[in-house]
This record gives sequence, C-alpha cells and structure tokens, in this order.
Amino acid sequence: MERASSRLLSTLNKGIEGLKIGVISERIEYEGVDPQVRELILKAISQLGELGAVISEVEIPLIAQSAAISTAVTYGDVSGVHREGIEERLHEYDYNIQLRLLTGAILPAQAHQKAVRLRHMLRQQILDSLEKVDILVMPTSSIPASPIPEKAGVDSKEAFLEMLGGRRSYTAPFNLASTPALSINCGFTVEGLPVGLQIAGKPFDESTVFQVAAAYEAATDWNTRRPPL
Repeated sequence: MERASSRLLSTLNKGIEGLKIGVISERIEYEGVDPQVRELILKAISQLGELGAVISEVEIPLIAQSAAISTAVTYGDVSGVHREGIEERLHEYDYNIQLRLLTGAILPAQAHQKAVRLRHMLRQQILDSLEKVDILVMPTSSIPASPIPEKAGVDSKEAFLEMLGGRRSYTAPFNLASTPALSINCGFTVEGLPVGLQIAGKPFDESTVFQVAAAYEAATDWNTRRPPL
C-alpha cells in the first residue's frame, strides 16, 4: 500500500500534456441530460484540451444499457446471498432493502445470465476504447447533485424506478467493467448545486485518473468553493 500511495502522489503534478482523453458524447448529448450539466461538462472538457490533452470522441454501444445490466446483475446476486433472510425474516430488513431483495428474487435466472453476458460485453467495449485513449470522461450524473431530501426512503413507483436506473447509468459502466473512476466538481448550477465530471482509466491505472483530476483542479477553483452555511 505504501508503494502504491507513493506512485499515485508522484503523478499528481505531471500535467496532462499529450494525454489522450476520450469523450463519451452519447452520455453528454442524451436528451435526459440537464442542460446546465451538459454546458458545464463541455466546458470542463474544453479546459482539459487547453491544458494539453488530446481530445477525441469514443463510442461504447452498450453504455446506454449499463443501468439495466447493473440492476439485473447486482440485485440477482444479492438476493441469492440473502435467500435465507428473504424466506425467514424479510420483515427485519429495511423497507427499501426489501424492495431490492424481492426484485432480485423474482428475476428469472435467464435474465440474470443474460445480464452477466452483457456485462462482459460492456467491459470489453470499454477496454477496447481504452486501447485508443488513456482516459474516458463523461458526466457523473445526468442531473446536478440533488438537494438533501426532506425524508429518507422510497414511497412511490416513480421514486423506485428512479432508484432502479435513473442516474446510476452514469456510474454503473465502470463498476461493471472493474476500471478505476472518480468524480470531481466541474461547476455549479444557477441554483448552487454541484455538477460532477467522471474520469475513468485503464485497469489498475489509478495514477493517470488522479493525474487528470489533479490537473483540472489545479487549473480551476471549483474544489475550493464552499456553500454559505
């Protein structure tokens, strides 16, 4: 761990001159993306180019289905692990956890197996794109950070559907692909809500991910701003 930490720190001040950054435009131009998010993400990408990075677009066909794939894989796996709990003491789980467990429990095995195959296909598409570039970038979420809710949990069909696949589609791809990724603040909406730029790299190449994030933060002041409390 000490050697890994030293290696990460050694790249933070290298800059990103000549680094190849692939932009997943589909996740930026998608109609469900908040206009303010789109504007701030595009500005952040432009700034990375001004810092010397070589910017290009990449296509990952299955990325739009990543939320559905993630839901089927994770809910199916988790319900299998908790099968005894579902059958004998479901009432002891939090209500929202019950929803997840039951969703996985009623998922047909064929659907779960297909999702696992699609996961491997998505991972390969991401790895193939990372053969052409060093880093991938896209929004962390289609919307800005949400205000703190007045109450916890899910109490409607709409809220449950949002939980199942709404904004997770923007972070799920790299979880499914087992590639390192992080999110940094790239600006605020007019309402003062932060917007995240997601930076992902090749397997075990956390150092380059941190390198890009550090270069962007050094050139901007978003990370130093604090809300009035």
